[in-house]
Amino acid sequence: MLRRTRPYLLTPPIYDQRVRSVSFFSAALGIPKHFYIFVPPDLPAGARAPAVYFLRGHEREWINIKEDPTRDGQNIIDVYEQLRVFDPAYDLPRNMRFIAQNSATNLILRGDATALGQVTWIVGYGPERNEPWQANFYRGEHLVRCLAMRGLANALPHERFADGDHTWRTADAFAELTLPLHNQALRSS
Repeated sequence: MLRRTRPYLLTPPIYDQRVRSVSFFSAALGIPKHFYIFVPPDLPAGARAPAVYFLRGHEREWINIKEDPTRDGQNIIDVYEQLRVFDPAYDLPRNMRFIAQNSATNLILRGDATALGQVTWIVGYGPERNEPWQANFYRGEHLVRCLAMRGLANALPHERFADGDHTWRTADAFAELTLPLHNQALRSS
């Protein structure tokens, strides 16, 4: 297996001027990785805020309105701005080492049980038949298993979206279902 010994990073395209692009070299995967951050414009510079993470197969999918034809000219930021159900929700600063050490599964498996119990876990994914690239089924199942191992519950009434696939129709349906849950969790904390 060929593994890169020196990191290299490509600058990912900006699909929406409202997001910031972050790149890093993943030593675990041996490849460069990217993600995008949306910081609501009404968040004061340097202010801390709770974070909401939307994970999907590829980092661009939540913000690229041309990702597939079901997108209808919108992305997750448009969905957020239409709902405006909670205050700005992204933590600062962007410390890449901290982010790598604090992935959802790592936090669940090694985190403080009391602190984890204060988190509202909202996990959803598509059916196994749509794998390997269309449902995040295995990642979702793993995350839910990690939660169960620690005695934690998923706030969604069901994890699996029976007709879930890798389209924006599903992504927007997920956002529409979960943003109010995020809002409720943030307001009750």
